[in-house]
Amino acid sequence: MTASTHPPSRLRRGAALATAAALSLTAVGVAGAAGAEPPVLVVEDFESLPAGTDPDGVPVGFTTFQGAGSTVTIDTAAPPAPTDGVDGQALRMDVDVTSYAGVVDAFPNEAVNRWVPQDWSAYKGFTMWLRGLGTGNTLFVDLLENRNPGSTSDDAERWSVDVVDDFTGWREISIPFAELTRKGVGNNAPDDGFEGTEVHGWALGALGTGGARTYWVDNVGVYGVAEVPDLAVGLAARNVDVPEGTTGEVTVRLNRTMREEDPDQVTVGYAVEPGTAQAGRDYTPVTGTLTFTKDGPRELTFPLETVDNGKDDGDRRVILRLSDPVGAAAGIMQAAGTILDDEPYDPLLLDDFERAPDLWDGSDAVTLDNPEIASADPDAVPGQGAQERVLAATVGGPVGVDVEVEGQLCNAGNGVVTVSVLSTPDFDATSVDHTTVTLGDAHETHVDPTGQPRRHEADTDGDGRTDLVLHVRAKETGLACDDQALPLAGETFDGRAITNLPAQERFGRDFALGQDWSETEGMSFWYRGQGSGDEIGVEVLDNRAPDPGPQGWDLVWSDEFDEAAGTRPNPDNWGYELGDGTVNGIPGWGNSELQYYTDSPDNAATDGEGNLVITAREADGEQCYYGECEHTSARLLSKHKAEFAYGRIEARIQVPDGGAGLWPAFWSLGTDIDQVGWPQTGEIDFMEYVSRIPGEVFGTVHGPGYSGGEAYGDIVTVEGGVPGEFRTTTVVWGPDRIEWYLDGERYHTATPADVAPDEWVFNDPVFLLLNMAVGGSFGGVVDPATTFPQEMKVDYVRVFQGPDTAERFEASFVDDSTGWREVSLPFTDFERSADQPAGAPDDGFGLDEVWGYGFGVPSGSGTVLLDQVRLSDTTAPQVSITDDVTAETANGDVTFTFAFSEDVGTSFTASDVVLTGGTKGAFTRVDATHATLVARPPADSTGTLEVAVAAGAFSDLAGNANTAGASARQAYDTPPAPSGGVVITFDEEPAPGLTGFGGAAGAVVADPTDAGNQVAQIVRSAPSELWAGVTVSTGPGLTVPAIPFDVATTMTARVWSPEAGVPVRLKVEDATDGAVSVETEATTTTAGAWETLTFDLAEHVPGTAALDPAATYDKVSVFFDFGTAYSAEDAAATFYLDDLGYPVAPGLVISFDPAPTCSASAVPRTPRSPPTRPTPPTRCCGS
Repeated sequence: MTASTHPPSRLRRGAALATAAALSLTAVGVAGAAGAEPPVLVVEDFESLPAGTDPDGVPVGFTTFQGAGSTVTIDTAAPPAPTDGVDGQALRMDVDVTSYAGVVDAFPNEAVNRWVPQDWSAYKGFTMWLRGLGTGNTLFVDLLENRNPGSTSDDAERWSVDVVDDFTGWREISIPFAELTRKGVGNNAPDDGFEGTEVHGWALGALGTGGARTYWVDNVGVYGVAEVPDLAVGLAARNVDVPEGTTGEVTVRLNRTMREEDPDQVTVGYAVEPGTAQAGRDYTPVTGTLTFTKDGPRELTFPLETVDNGKDDGDRRVILRLSDPVGAAAGIMQAAGTILDDEPYDPLLLDDFERAPDLWDGSDAVTLDNPEIASADPDAVPGQGAQERVLAATVGGPVGVDVEVEGQLCNAGNGVVTVSVLSTPDFDATSVDHTTVTLGDAHETHVDPTGQPRRHEADTDGDGRTDLVLHVRAKETGLACDDQALPLAGETFDGRAITNLPAQERFGRDFALGQDWSETEGMSFWYRGQGSGDEIGVEVLDNRAPDPGPQGWDLVWSDEFDEAAGTRPNPDNWGYELGDGTVNGIPGWGNSELQYYTDSPDNAATDGEGNLVITAREADGEQCYYGECEHTSARLLSKHKAEFAYGRIEARIQVPDGGAGLWPAFWSLGTDIDQVGWPQTGEIDFMEYVSRIPGEVFGTVHGPGYSGGEAYGDIVTVEGGVPGEFRTTTVVWGPDRIEWYLDGERYHTATPADVAPDEWVFNDPVFLLLNMAVGGSFGGVVDPATTFPQEMKVDYVRVFQGPDTAERFEASFVDDSTGWREVSLPFTDFERSADQPAGAPDDGFGLDEVWGYGFGVPSGSGTVLLDQVRLSDTTAPQVSITDDVTAETANGDVTFTFAFSEDVGTSFTASDVVLTGGTKGAFTRVDATHATLVARPPADSTGTLEVAVAAGAFSDLAGNANTAGASARQAYDTPPAPSGGVVITFDEEPAPGLTGFGGAAGAVVADPTDAGNQVAQIVRSAPSELWAGVTVSTGPGLTVPAIPFDVATTMTARVWSPEAGVPVRLKVEDATDGAVSVETEATTTTAGAWETLTFDLAEHVPGTAALDPAATYDKVSVFFDFGTAYSAEDAAATFYLDDLGYPVAPGLVISFDPAPTCSASAVPRTPRSPPTRPTPPTRCCGS
């Protein structure tokens, strides 16, 4: 970063902002020709602070941001002590920052309702005048660059640089773009390098000010001429998505075209390495070398071949790595290849055991594992793929044997009772050591001369197998004469215990929160038994008694870390996140962090004094997203091992005492993160500490609409600082409420009202995380004086919850065959268990709050296999239809609501509705069980609208189709269209003309949601101009009947767009004089559905001509996604238009004479210039 002075020029906000690229290129070109540095182009001089939101609710213009315990306000005022380069109004920013705060200028359009990017690629850097205070505080400047295609949120990529407030008074701060570093802020931004072609804004902020401060800023702009960068080679993107079962191409590119002074060729090695994906199972490993030449392309590719495993196991990732560049510098050298899982999520599948059964437990005699079975293996599951993991439950304990007793104990006195241990197909009784066998307390009474029990063998049951025969004296058994169960025990010669009364050994899974199974009829699973004839129990844990609250909670889970020094964290409780975030698709873990996480005991191990120690160290050879890693650390998580919902979650932690740049945390994420992603899953930060603020602890929640810098949190200040002592951090969590405590003192509370109107996402299970990050957007810059290693110590992690009072219900089946069999148990077969926990309800098998399930197998059964446990649902979904009309007849549009008996996913669409008596409008999927459709009756008419849904039109998540249809009717009596309005419906004969220009093409086609309706299809090709559109005509010369705007100034149209937030511009003009025109704009609010947009020509686009009611307007053009140019790399986009309505004068006769047809090549292309954008062609076919 340098300080310099540049002569300023002005670029005012508004319509001219959209022309920044053209103006900047002109300025640079002129200056370059003169051989001098061009003047600064001022993009913001703070004469005002416009603020608004775009149609998606994203702030545009000026807005502020702040974290817990921080404040910021902004205003414009005359600057104090102005100097050259500072004039007029300046930005005043008053801040008091403990966490983070600042201001964002998101470049808006004139109406301040849309983000408008600027092209700064021709410039060298960013400049601003800043009035320093000499505090020594570190400020940061961010540039907001490109966004994701179709974005509906602030996902602009941040590029940042620090500015130290070590001066007083005004100074021009000049920041070369080459000095910017990417900053992750967890907003799912692109990660494809800084190009400067789409700069969406800038920001100024601080991570700490040490009290209230006032900063002044003026004349923000760009300066200099972009220098030719050094030749570099790298991956084109940080992530490459490839659907499983296909082969994708990974693009490697040079950052510019090779020049004469460059080497003749550039080479770079490539490799596909394992991440979460397994080589040979999920992808094919590949290595090689790419060679670029001067006369060759700038981009080359290598393949990523993936394998479809036929399982819904989520997306998996590989590392895409480049190495050893020759002839060019290194660009992006590693990225993630994401193998997109193409199997739908199956909500009825409870367990398929592809992961280790850490969430399962069993009695002491049971050992659980999940071995992998190949399809050719004799133990393969019927219908499995190439590989299948199953649950293997090895059930120890005494082997169950069959016993036959001759005679009775009653009145036998000193008499002898004969007992036979029977041989069966699964057990050889002759393997039993007769000297160990007892019946009750009695041993074999027949002894040899040495006093040793005699051995007797015979086929006592006549089955052809030899049995073991024993003789015991009744009085020695110690059993009552009426004992129905006679306990026999002993051992085989090889030491296996036997019994005729084997215990039921249990193994199963408890849920962190009750699940609703009430819409299902039973459960099924694959079971590989032994044909033992044993009864196998199945248990379901139904609803619990009400939670007693904190006063009734007890310890249910903990890790005390009492193992010997150097022991890795308990693998039953903790797993590891590994790497720098690349394999998770978020290099720098979404926050520009510097550490590489490992599973080494050097980074996480017990210390032998009752603590887990997470240690951040200097790295040694690991490769990170920014080059050679600077630090290693550890991040532990209980995902798939321990899950919790509600209760008291507590840890006793000592944070490191090192300098700035350390970021230890104890936190949680939702267990549904793999299905819904972050922040929808919800994040609860139980404790965060950043060493740049040594006296504070943060507690926060992140969710949809309040994540990252917009999270909801608070801080607690610790006198004397947080380091040095163990601190107890506690969260008390219940439905709709979370409370944070530090050392017993509550300092923060969150409820749904605190995040409203955004969604509260914290009534679901979570897993726990412990980690220590280094650097990052919140951790801050690592102080050069900070030494390593640094340690975070954890004394314990404990979870307290209410008791397990779930009511038990059970059913059983008989293991009467060998090999695999599919077992189905209807819930009607389950009965209330005799044994119940204390406090269990007794209110029937409701199934609306199921807390777990399990199996009971006789002891000594050996290994049984289990797979594919799922719920059964054979009930067909139903639909009912209502409308929003309260009167007997409707006088306009009618909204029909479709209510489903259960979740039907995306199986129900507008095309499943048959509408008669009107035309379809917007279709909306409201939620999993509701949808709406707007039906439009014709104007000036009476009749009946009828909607109908046929049987088989939709299905539930189990694939059950609806077996019954439904319909609804609504009478209507509609008035005439306002002012005799005319509607072009595209059903006319002959069809209206559609003449495309700028890379757009139009055609009349069937409505994609209603085959009986004709609509206009507009396709924007790639590439296409930012002003690409179509002219709609019903008469010669691309005309429509003249539109009398003295009658009304609005026009309407039904539109269908693949995305919400797409600007649609409407232009009307005099067909004989293109200078007479009016342009207005509306924005789509619905994706993938019809909606009606209203265009008020009295509200013309700034920079275009105003409406003249006396003028002639007889030509109409429509521009979808106006203002966005499509490049060759973009995808084409398809839009639809229908029912274009406009007023006409009374008595006017409308003629739909055929419009002339033109080929695209016949339409003349003339130069266009802003601000009015394009004038569509006024001549056709050279006429």
